[in-house]
Amino acid sequence: MSPYVTSVERFGFQRGLKEGRVLGLEEGQVKGLLDGIDLGLELRFGDQGMRLLPRLRSIQDLDTLQQVKDLLRRHDTTLEDLERFIAESGGNGAGTQHSEG
Repeated sequence: MSPYVTSVERFGFQRGLKEGRVLGLEEGQVKGLLDGIDLGLELRFGDQGMRLLPRLRSIQDLDTLQQVKDLLRRHDTTLEDLERFIAESGGNGAGTQHSEG
């Protein structure tokens, strides 16, 4: 015989599943952006660009990572521009989280 599950428990379970899916989707988006940024840094700046990766990996905010990707697409962006942006955005190894909206 199955244990009785109240409507409150069922609602909590369903809400937990939904929140887990959203978090998984965000994590996947962050990973995808970081993979693209990794490739862009390697192609544009070689080994010097790759040294930015540890700081970039501490950033988990989708908007910030999208801005880094957009900077990489610009032909006039220098490595120093990227370093400055990352430092100003909190990519200092402390780790930032995507804000829930």
